Amino acid sequence: VAPGAVVLNASGQAGAKFTSNGETGRANVTARSTESGQIVRMAVSLQIQVGPENAAPIARAGDDQTLQCTGATTSALLSGSTSSDPDGNALTYEWLQNNSVIFTGVSTTRELPLGLHAFTLRVSDGSLESTDDVAVDVIDTQAPTVSLNGAAEVSVELGASYADAGATASDA
Repeated sequence: VAPGAVVLNASGQAGAKFTSNGETGRANVTARSTESGQIVRMAVSLQIQVGPENAAPIARAGDDQTLQCTGATTSALLSGSTSSDPDGNALTYEWLQNNSVIFTGVSTTRELPLGLHAFTLRVSDGSLESTDDVAVDVIDTQAPTVSLNGAAEVSVELGASYADAGATASDA
C-alpha cells in the first residue's frame, strides 16, 4: 500500500486517505496536529483489501442473420441477451441503426423490407460501455408462381373472337 496522509479536522477527528498500488498489506500512520503543532505518532495496523477495477461490459448482438422474405416486411429478432458484465453490474441496452437509437432494451423485433440492414448493440454498466454489430439480410430466393385460368390449349376458328381467361401470379 502506498503512503497516505492523515488529516485532522477542526474537531480533532482523523481521516485517512490511501492510494493503492494494487496490493494488500499494512500501513503505518503518522499524524500531526495542526492546532498545537505537536507531532503525534501512533502505530496503526491497517488491513487494506484492494478490489479489482471496474471492467467493461461485453456486448453480444448475436450472429449475422439471413432471412427469407415473407412479404413486404419480414420480422427479425435482435437480442442482446448473451451480453454480460464481468463485475456482475446491471446493464442497460441500446439498439442503434445509422448511429440513431431505435430501441432501448435487451431484445426487439423489427419489421424489415428486402435488403441488408446493419444494427449496433451498445451496452453500459453505468461507467463503461461496449458495442457489437449485427447484420440482417432479408433475401428473396423464391420465384413467383403463375397459374393460367383456362385451358392450356385453345383452338380458335378463323374470324372468331376469343376472350382470354387470364392468369394468376403470386410471389409469397
